[in-house]
Amino acid sequence: MNEELEGTVVSIIYESADGYTVAEIEAEEPTIVVGNMPGLKPGERTRFFGMFKNHAKYGTQFAVQSYESALPHDLNDIVLFLAGGFIKGLGEVLATRIVEEFGEDTFEVIEKDHRELTRIRGVSRRLADSVHEAMKEYARKKYVYSDLMGMGLTARQATAAAAALGDDAARLVRENPYILIEHVRGIDFLTADRIALHIGVGENSPFRIKNGILNVLQKVLAQGSTYVRRKQLIPHVAKNLNVAEPEVNRALLALALAKDVVLKKYYPDQQVVFLASAYRAETRCAARLVALVKTSAPDSIKNLDRLVKKQSGAFSLTDEQESAVRAAVENRVCVITGGPGTGKTTILKAVLNILGGLGLTCSLTAPTGRAAKRMQEMAGTQAATIHRLLEYSYDEDEYNCYFRRNEENPVEANAVIVDEVSMLDVFLFHNLLKALPEGARLILVGDADQLPSVGPGNVMGDIIDSGVVPCVKLTRRFRNAGSIADAAYDILSGKVPELCDDSFEFRECSSVDEVRELLCAEYEAYAKKGVDVQLIAPIKRTDLGTIALNSAIRERVNPPKTGKAEITFGDRTFREGDRVMQIKNNYAREWRDDTSLTLGEGVFNGDIGTVAGITAGTVDVLFEDMKRCEYETMALSELDGAYAYTIHKSQGSEFDVILMPMMYGAQPFLTRNLLYTGVTRAKRKVLVAGSMRTFEHMIGNAWQGRRATVLKRELMYLDRLTNGQME
Repeated sequence: MNEELEGTVVSIIYESADGYTVAEIEAEEPTIVVGNMPGLKPGERTRFFGMFKNHAKYGTQFAVQSYESALPHDLNDIVLFLAGGFIKGLGEVLATRIVEEFGEDTFEVIEKDHRELTRIRGVSRRLADSVHEAMKEYARKKYVYSDLMGMGLTARQATAAAAALGDDAARLVRENPYILIEHVRGIDFLTADRIALHIGVGENSPFRIKNGILNVLQKVLAQGSTYVRRKQLIPHVAKNLNVAEPEVNRALLALALAKDVVLKKYYPDQQVVFLASAYRAETRCAARLVALVKTSAPDSIKNLDRLVKKQSGAFSLTDEQESAVRAAVENRVCVITGGPGTGKTTILKAVLNILGGLGLTCSLTAPTGRAAKRMQEMAGTQAATIHRLLEYSYDEDEYNCYFRRNEENPVEANAVIVDEVSMLDVFLFHNLLKALPEGARLILVGDADQLPSVGPGNVMGDIIDSGVVPCVKLTRRFRNAGSIADAAYDILSGKVPELCDDSFEFRECSSVDEVRELLCAEYEAYAKKGVDVQLIAPIKRTDLGTIALNSAIRERVNPPKTGKAEITFGDRTFREGDRVMQIKNNYAREWRDDTSLTLGEGVFNGDIGTVAGITAGTVDVLFEDMKRCEYETMALSELDGAYAYTIHKSQGSEFDVILMPMMYGAQPFLTRNLLYTGVTRAKRKVLVAGSMRTFEHMIGNAWQGRRATVLKRELMYLDRLTNGQME
């Protein structure tokens, strides 16, 4: 139950960049208040809402949820306020002189006739201007924060909203409180909806119901699907919003008329509902792929058999690999899929040799920086991320992001070869297809048994299952594939792998503490030897989740040290030397390449780097591809520790050594392909530590959530429709 506390702010003991504040106030008795209170100033008369709590170290404190503050009236408090440190050059002596001269009219003089301040000995014209501007800025921020909290946001939420939406935050939230879901971490639909109702949006308002529908469709995308059945959507939204189903139906039809959603009858007795962007992506991908399948390559290759046999002799290709090389060269589009040790890299080299020998240019690309780097090392030619290939950019005038490469400005290449296609969501794949030049080949490579993309769609699975696009499935493994590959295939077939080999090891542990200590010690030992080691885990939370393990490893390999700078943002502390990961796409973030000294924009989810320095609230990060970026304090929400991260985040990467905790019981989400994906991240060594029961459960759990997508259906439909009608 919320309590109320009123008093005058005496001093600010601590204030972080994200607004977390510890302050002393004079109430009925001196009290410490803690919480998000951005811009709180000494001397302010403030009413706090929250509750008293007992801190184990610091004793009784008042934890603030929200607050209301006003300029001081008492002359001593006005002096305290002006001398509080937010006005550069104005200390207690000058503040006292100003208040002695103008008394209770001090703030009115500062606002309306600030040059009068120069009458005070020691106050220059420049200082008078600074006082005026500082008070204007104070009033502006205070208005934004107080207006947001007046709408029902907590102090923390108001701070985050102001940081994300800028000076117009209050106006934007009042116009559409549901934008908070996208822009403020931790605000879900229920919270935004409570705020909407608080500011007067009607319970049966079409605006509210439309946003409820759109929110469900966004959640569908977040879960990997691109549509939901209408008969499931309507009652779900009606129940969530406590409105009648006919009201939801009307709102849904209005969204369809506005072309925000698409209704399609894919089943005999019912419709399905898409966000319009998802429907466009899936259907246009299908149309483009079918057009590629039905069109012959314009530069048909003479003597193809001879060229393939030449590469077969150079690389000792199997019949299966020869078929893959042939499919890649003679078709406009093809898929090559296979697990570790099946020779995908060898095939790629042979294809590059043939196309390059014919004077055709090839662009190599992959979804992540690490995958592109690995592709480049294996192929011996330059590779880039898909975002970099398509030149993703930020338009400062329009405040949006876009790909420079598209239908009108395609990629300059005769062939585009994409690795780790299982990671591609349908939106990124759509943009890639749009930028494919007329007449170019598209070669899609990956492992269909890995986890599907984090984003929506089932691109690789749907393409293969449709049977429309030429596809070569590599099944033969080579003797030099190694025991990690053998273990991976055992896992895929539902067998517990042999655990006696040095490159694949399982260590039984009796407790969580034993697992944590073992893996942290192993990480530290490998790191000291300069080995490329990574800890990956199935989940973020619990004592063996990535959050806890990241912190535990960091304290061993990069402990605090005198002279080593640190900065705290919220619940995260960043330290010089820390290994960090970008956890959200920021297409506008500027970087400088430390090797070529070129400048560019765009840092992407999954990019890994090291904190190179911390100066005056700015964190300097050097990423693995030698991009150097500076992060102001409020931008640190984009970074997280990278000593340990999830198996999903590891997709597309390879490391010399992979460490995996395995003590979670028999949870349904612990699946065979999750374990397979984790194991196949290692090149030299896999160490799994924990419970054999959990390990065996994952191997036996072949469940894979079915995504609701239409790429396969559209491919098959268009193939039948165009069969025999196009050359």
